[in-house]
Amino acid sequence: MALLRAGFTWPAGHPAAGGLLPHHFTVAPDGSGAVSFLWHSPSGHPDWALPSALLCGARTFLGHVRPRPSGRLARRVYPLGLLTNGIRIEEIAPLMSRRLLLHAGGDGTSARPAVIEHLRGARRAVMIPYAQSDHDRATARFQEWLTPHGVEITGVHTASDPRAAIAEAEAIFVTGGNSFRLVSALHSLSLIDAVRSAIDSGIPYYGASAGANVACPTIRTTNDMPIVQPSSFAAFNLVPFQINPHYIDPPPPEARIGETREERLMEFLDENDVTVVALREQGWLEVDGPSMHLRGTGGAVLFRRGADPAEVAGGADLSSLLVETPRFDA
Repeated sequence: MALLRAGFTWPAGHPAAGGLLPHHFTVAPDGSGAVSFLWHSPSGHPDWALPSALLCGARTFLGHVRPRPSGRLARRVYPLGLLTNGIRIEEIAPLMSRRLLLHAGGDGTSARPAVIEHLRGARRAVMIPYAQSDHDRATARFQEWLTPHGVEITGVHTASDPRAAIAEAEAIFVTGGNSFRLVSALHSLSLIDAVRSAIDSGIPYYGASAGANVACPTIRTTNDMPIVQPSSFAAFNLVPFQINPHYIDPPPPEARIGETREERLMEFLDENDVTVVALREQGWLEVDGPSMHLRGTGGAVLFRRGADPAEVAGGADLSSLLVETPRFDA
């Protein structure tokens, strides 16, 4: 029997909390070994499925499974399709394994040391360049500075089987450009699920500008013109909030021409109860499992329904955003 994290390891008050197992206890199925629920128990079994800390500090020990690849956290072991409080288990992000660097776009030079650290020794990366019209050039720009660091990056557009190339990659890069063009290609090539599965297995993801947009549930907070008609706005859904890259603060009234970015994001919140992280250039988010911090010098602004925009400085801990529940069209 698998102990589900939904029901007792989410923080109190979270929509997924209390669905199945509202109390902490030990389960011993008839005719089988006991499955224990222990608090702060040391991890001494790296080949077991869930020996590490879950949210809220809980540790769960289950029976033997196929050993996971070195350096990667275990995949989910609960039965897919089970419902808790109306939320499907597979819709809850496996926060413990996701490693993301989501950049505002623009000049990314200052973030390069962080990107190399983010890769943690990954040597074979794949670039998804579909946000731009010149795929070779988009890939070559990253090759120029990654190659000296021993990282081989190839464009997924050159692969005979793009899904297989993503499955075999040790890191995934998604460059900036037009978000509508990017998400249209991702859907037409059936790459949404392939990328999400790769990231859920623990490999690092880097996305800048449009690449940060598609890490969100949808691309509704992009700044781009809809130059193509994608089959869906749905994106990778790697985080439960939205990002607005290249954020520009409102000008003084005397310099104002047309709508401000702030006004457009407020309109988004009229229709959607979803936090928006508006990233200024020279700013980025680093996600490491259940932890998320704002990095760089650009800073960010948090937009929430019913609240004034909130300024956030580099270094801020934004981990709480990873356990929010977005409500679109609400």
